[in-house]
Amino acid sequence: KTLTMLELPPAETLQRLDDLMHELGELEPHFATCVYAIYDSVDGTCEVASAGHLPPLLVRPDGTSEFLDVSPAPPLGIGASPISSRTLRIEDGSLLVMYTDGLVEKRNEDIDLGLAGLRTILGPGSPHEPLDDLCRRALAGVYDDHQRDDIAILMTRLRRIGSDRHVSWNLLPKLTAARRARSLIRRPLRQWGLTDLLPAAELVVSELVTNAVRYTQSKISLRLVLEGGLFCEVLDDSAAPPRLRQAGEDDERGRGLQVVSQIAQRWGTRRTGSGKVVWCELAVPAGRSAIPVIGDGAAIQVGQGEPAAVAP
Repeated sequence: KTLTMLELPPAETLQRLDDLMHELGELEPHFATCVYAIYDSVDGTCEVASAGHLPPLLVRPDGTSEFLDVSPAPPLGIGASPISSRTLRIEDGSLLVMYTDGLVEKRNEDIDLGLAGLRTILGPGSPHEPLDDLCRRALAGVYDDHQRDDIAILMTRLRRIGSDRHVSWNLLPKLTAARRARSLIRRPLRQWGLTDLLPAAELVVSELVTNAVRYTQSKISLRLVLEGGLFCEVLDDSAAPPRLRQAGEDDERGRGLQVVSQIAQRWGTRRTGSGKVVWCELAVPAGRSAIPVIGDGAAIQVGQGEPAAVAP
């Protein structure tokens, strides 16, 4: 969880976790399989990396399905080969299903039979059924099989947020960029009924854009996303991550991220192919029902002799 907070790409996250497990396992070797995916709810892409784990199952809205062909890598704590990822575009309404081998693997039986059985269970019609029901159906007949390992299922129905819930602009790296950014965000915030957030949003956007102008020579992109909270994102072509500095009383600079961290619920930075994104999230006032529900999910974990736990 700590590594994911660094917002690294999935393959790099698993690679660092693998390095850590090698260090921890010097005295007592241990390993684990892992699959890790990041879904972008704006452009509908999903990046997946796997270390020795069974492939996720993608079920499209029309009922067709496939096990995602992610470049294989050894389990964490064992392999020395690099971990890579695959990026694919997900059709709105598709199911993404991740699971442990206890769900599909049975002693004295080819695992391909278990995989085919899971694909049959999650066939036509399943993308439109309640996820809890689908999880329980996948587990049917498994509870009394004492030859199986513990079982975990993670199932989610993915869809992009509406085009009316995000907006972006390109800005020139000039001293006037912050003023231009403040002006641009006023209209969408008023359309979303978030006028009360304008002072805070103008301040954090101004600080993020000013910081980008200071360190980039190319264009800057500004994006607002309304997804649970209000996300303000600034993209530039500098790979250097920002640092939260403790500015002295006489310093003219260095307080921008301090201001952002005090006003926003949370903030962070992530690398892109051409630079980085610095973002922050502002809390949306309670009672604003215009905020859409982006997706839904269900998870079931079953240990031998333990009841199932369902978390919507």
